[in-house]
Amino acid sequence: MSKKATEIKVGTPTNFDGNLNDASQWLYSLITYISLNDWIYTMPEKKIILALSFMNKGSVATWAEAAYEKAADNENFGTWEQFQLNFKRTFMTKNVKAASIAKLSSLTQKDCGSLKKFNTEFQLLAHRSGISSEGALIEWYL
Repeated sequence: MSKKATEIKVGTPTNFDGNLNDASQWLYSLITYISLNDWIYTMPEKKIILALSFMNKGSVATWAEAAYEKAADNENFGTWEQFQLNFKRTFMTKNVKAASIAKLSSLTQKDCGSLKKFNTEFQLLAHRSGISSEGALIEWYL
């Protein structure tokens, strides 16, 4: 008697709505979830179908629908690597450093809503910007 494989439900990805600010976090959470459940998501199409199942709201729903239609026309979903590349090209900023510097220069606590959220966002953007000069970072922080 074989045992049915069960998923580890830790860190289940949330729905992605196409918001560019959330794209990298969403993709990395999806990749992590698939890695935790690698005995279930063994084939590229399973990984892609899982990803598309979280893309049913907002502007990304149209992108997902196009991916389903393309898969139906080609009779396959393609490779997981190609799916990730297409996702990154569509939803992720190409020049992460420049975008992070631009966001750092205009980031305010008021926009973030709380000091905790501001600090978290600031640390993430500082890391992504690649700037190590404490003087520059302090100037933006204040």
